[in-house]
Amino acid sequence: MLQRIVGVLTFKRSTFEEIEKDSSLLPMAALIVLISAIGAGIGHVSVLSKVGSGSLIATVAWTFVGWLLFSVVIYVIGVIIFRGKAGLTEILRLVGFAYAPMFFTIIVGLLAFVGIVLGMLSVALAAAAMVWFAITLFVAVQEGLDLSVGKTFVVVAISLFVYLIGLGVVLKYVG
Repeated sequence: MLQRIVGVLTFKRSTFEEIEKDSSLLPMAALIVLISAIGAGIGHVSVLSKVGSGSLIATVAWTFVGWLLFSVVIYVIGVIIFRGKAGLTEILRLVGFAYAPMFFTIIVGLLAFVGIVLGMLSVALAAAAMVWFAITLFVAVQEGLDLSVGKTFVVVAISLFVYLIGLGVVLKYVG
């Protein structure tokens, strides 16, 4: 598992191809999403609790919903519209593994607990983790769907847009 995570974190395309082909890796992808969700939840609770909001359970739940939503939208746009070549479970595995950079949000949460100076550092680390996630997601989608760079960008951008709309709806009614 660790070797695959390192391969994803270093954008090793052969690792993404291996994940795409190995159907037994779906539980591992879900575990990566879970660990990432817990890290994000710690970060959200530590930062948002200071302003009166924040729930580890809600963050973990939304992260899983986001993973499924991202994967389905990527599948629909990538396969149905752009004629990419992948099954939904392949996309679920690849997108799940793409969450690996979000492990570092655990550090973000711990730094935010300490104080304002380290809290500002945690914001920078969170931004870096999000950019890293975006890049791993892009590589995962491109490898999984066998699309050009331009088509992959459109698929990822639309999927992110749908995800953000979903997040906004959730926050409006839950948050």
